[in-house]
Amino acid sequence: MKKKCMRALLALALLLCMLLILPWLMPLGSFIPRLEQQATASLGVPVRAGSLRLSLLPTPHLTISRLVVGADDALMAEQLAVLPSLLPLLSGRFMVARVMVEDVRLKPGAIEMLASTTSSTGTSSPAVQLGHLSLRRVKLDWPEMVLPTMDIDIALTALNTFRSAQLRSVDNKLQIDLEPDADGYAISAAAKDWVLPFGPPLLMDQLNMRLRLQGQALHIQSMRAAMYQGQLSAEGKLSWLGPWQLDGVFKLDKLALQQPVTLLSGKRRLSGHLFADGKLSARASEPGLLAQTLKAGVQFRVEDGVLYGLDLARAASLLLKQGAQGGETQFDRLSGQLDAAGARYQFRQLKIASGLLTGEGKLTIMPDKTLDGVMQVALKHSVSLVAIPLQISGTLAQPTVFPTKAALAGAAAGTALMGPGVGTSLGVKAAGAVDNLKGLLGGSKD
Repeated sequence: MKKKCMRALLALALLLCMLLILPWLMPLGSFIPRLEQQATASLGVPVRAGSLRLSLLPTPHLTISRLVVGADDALMAEQLAVLPSLLPLLSGRFMVARVMVEDVRLKPGAIEMLASTTSSTGTSSPAVQLGHLSLRRVKLDWPEMVLPTMDIDIALTALNTFRSAQLRSVDNKLQIDLEPDADGYAISAAAKDWVLPFGPPLLMDQLNMRLRLQGQALHIQSMRAAMYQGQLSAEGKLSWLGPWQLDGVFKLDKLALQQPVTLLSGKRRLSGHLFADGKLSARASEPGLLAQTLKAGVQFRVEDGVLYGLDLARAASLLLKQGAQGGETQFDRLSGQLDAAGARYQFRQLKIASGLLTGEGKLTIMPDKTLDGVMQVALKHSVSLVAIPLQISGTLAQPTVFPTKAALAGAAAGTALMGPGVGTSLGVKAAGAVDNLKGLLGGSKD
């Protein structure tokens, strides 16, 4: 009895050894050129494979290493494993239960390539039926964008057409679900503690989106995000028929400004809570360049904040002949209209108010970060409520504010004619009227 058991165990051990060794002895390298030709003809794009291996354990599967698909190596994968369903094999049918692809890298051209190869729908049973496609550690290698590494699971129908897909970042911060919907695809996305993949690294505490993919356009039906103690809502459309195009509208409620402004500019410049409504658009040859071509028109107000680097009250009260730098201006409310085009920002109808001062004016931030603006500032607790016209210049890093030349000249003339105090105020007031007249006649740069 013991000898029979020993022989059985020995036979089992030999069988396992054969199952492990046999695949390595089979000369599969000669099949690679034929496999590449058939795959190229089927997909319509070049396909290259590094090696081919057959394994029988734990279940029979075929492994392709170093797979490259498309021109300019649009899609690359370290390994692709094909796992057939065993039960259909008994009836003479070949069905692939799962295709697993690991360590995938996609370039921008891969998206269009994959869309074109999967857009057709079959009307008859395919020779080989696919069940499930799993992609692990997928990295989108797009310039100017930092995208998370994703795991992707795709379910297919009996005709090898798309049924559904789920995308999940490996850090579990982003999940996207996609299903067919009439002539497009319905998409839902949810994220937590997620950093924007392009532009400044803005952090979203919570994000929920409903989208629809139709042709070469992505419709953003609704977007709700919690970020920096406030709320963002938006709608829009992203299309890539020709250049990449983005158009949308958005609304911000009670966004705490200090941290995002610091991320945008590299320095603390403004604090307070932002409320805004705006429209935006962008055109670029690549998605990562959209932020650089962004145009926006925004109505905004900031409540209970501080403007750092400018002391408007000090500049208005001293009538400095030299530009004043540094300091800060606390305010209860700052409002206006922002028109942005690329790196140029134009603030119009600016109004600022606090317990100490009121002011209104305009300011332009040029692409080289230089400043050009004028503010009419009146101190509430001074002897006279005459508004002092202040010139804002310098750079975003080192702003400078001082009374305009007309204000200084008017103050000097009024003081000489009527004495300090009333004469000075009247002279400044007259200078302000001259400045306003120049603006009406086109003398202003803006």
